[in-house]
Amino acid sequence: PVHLRGTGESFAANVGGRLIGTSFFAVTQWLAPMLPVKGPVAPEHKLAYAAAAVGLFVGVVGIVAGFFLPEPKSESLAE
Repeated sequence: PVHLRGTGESFAANVGGRLIGTSFFAVTQWLAPMLPVKGPVAPEHKLAYAAAAVGLFVGVVGIVAGFFLPEPKSESLAE
């Protein structure tokens, strides 16, 4: 997409991946013991389920937020 070029893309990748993305590790660790999984499940399996849930949540938020990004004006684009 045109609205994800140059410096904006680098900024989003660095801030999103390094600052915000790293904090979701804490969310995953917080969520893992609270998952209502049936039967005896090893802690690493609960952690895997929590990581999948957090990843799905982040993916859905990213897709939904992408629809609200503004498109640049056509006269400012180089042909």
